Amino acid sequence: DWDDSDAVDDLTDAVLALAADTRSLPSGLGSLPSWLGSLPLGDAEGELRAADELLLPDAPLARILTADSPFGTVAKSVVDRYGASALRAIGVGWGFGVVTDDLPTGPDHDLDDEEDWWASRTDDPAELLAVRDLDLVNDGAWPNAISELASAPATHAAIRSADGYTAWWLRTHAVIDGEPLGSFRAPSDETFAGLLDAFDHPHADDVAPALAPASCDSAWFAQLVLDRLADPARTPTPAVVARAH
Repeated sequence: DWDDSDAVDDLTDAVLALAADTRSLPSGLGSLPSWLGSLPLGDAEGELRAADELLLPDAPLARILTADSPFGTVAKSVVDRYGASALRAIGVGWGFGVVTDDLPTGPDHDLDDEEDWWASRTDDPAELLAVRDLDLVNDGAWPNAISELASAPATHAAIRSADGYTAWWLRTHAVIDGEPLGSFRAPSDETFAGLLDAFDHPHADDVAPALAPASCDSAWFAQLVLDRLADPARTPTPAVVARAH
């Protein structure tokens, strides 16, 4: 009962005392059930909110999300009392969250445009590992967001599968300098050099599955290659032209 302040305090004390014993993060992060994110915690406005609806005060994610994102900030007094590690272990946000499902049966994980991704596949995924809340990233913050995604082990793992949700969403929705991320090539991929610009980012090769593929795997990408072949400002080599055709 969230209206019973004594009960809330007792429950919070008990859960976070145990959560503080998960010594190693992020491995400890994965050892606790996700429903602990429903634990009520005080936010910076003095209200109670579920733990997984809150960010730590200095979370890098807070600088990336839109101003109207649904996340609040956990009260500093709560952080001082229990420690950031225990709070992160039960779902208080620091970086991007990850959704996992070993036996997914449909697009029912509350992910942005999940139904479109599911429909784009030729078969159902054997498992789901996906970064959530990508649609909440501020349009101008994508370079920083990609750094965060590539740097954290859990989110980096979610990008590695080119046909996974995360790579698909980034390729089709993330916009850099007015262009979809999927229109840029990894610097190490010369397949369409001269037609596609290399992605100028320190983690470009780390997020290669979210960049342009090495073959025309969709009508959208085929159209992009054709448009670039017809662009007189582009100067691909004859080998790239032949390969593109």
